[in-house]
Amino acid sequence: MSRAAEVLREMQRLTKELKQSVYDLNKELSEIDRKMNDIYHEAEVNEFDKNSGYDLTIRLQTLARRRREIKLEITYFEEANDKLQLDDDFRLKIHDARMRVQKKEKRSKEYAYWLKQKKDSASHIEA
Repeated sequence: MSRAAEVLREMQRLTKELKQSVYDLNKELSEIDRKMNDIYHEAEVNEFDKNSGYDLTIRLQTLARRRREIKLEITYFEEANDKLQLDDDFRLKIHDARMRVQKKEKRSKEYAYWLKQKKDSASHIEA
């Protein structure tokens, strides 16, 4: 495989990874939101003493901090995606470029094989 094909394959992999990372982070964000809502409902319907109220607050704080980290990470991915314009059209262009390179590689190999066959048959005639 040519270096160009390898680079294009890596570009495909990285754009898929970027898209998957944002998807995974959004999924985790939804899960944290669900857990936070559960805590809100728990706080709404229950009576608490100091210890259990403190424990509830710590659980909520932990989730809120993780939620902030995820939102920041999503923002970083979206910024990179927007700046590089890594949309579906770009992904299709990478795929098309990779297919064109592979097609040229195949033709080059076929031509090299043809030349070798021609050379071998010419050497048999001379002998």
